[in-house]
Amino acid sequence: MKELISIVVPMYFEEEVANECYNRLLSVMHENHINYEFIFVNDGSTDRTIEILKDVAAMDSNVKLLILPVISGTKLPSQQVLTMLKVMLS
Repeated sequence: MKELISIVVPMYFEEEVANECYNRLLSVMHENHINYEFIFVNDGSTDRTIEILKDVAAMDSNVKLLILPVISGTKLPSQQVLTMLKVMLS
């Protein structure tokens, strides 16, 4: 079996480009016969980014979502995000 390549993509108010981002990444993976997973990290967006990514994940089992909470307008520290990703992937 081919090695799995994990691509982590941060998303913040990206409703206008989320589908295109996914489609372009997918095209590269297919063209190069790469075993992939995409991990989209929604970083507190309040637009339709989450809904769009949920639709993408429903169509492609290689897509994972990490939806970070909005905490009084602040972002989570990078170390907390990495810890969340490790838990999600284990």
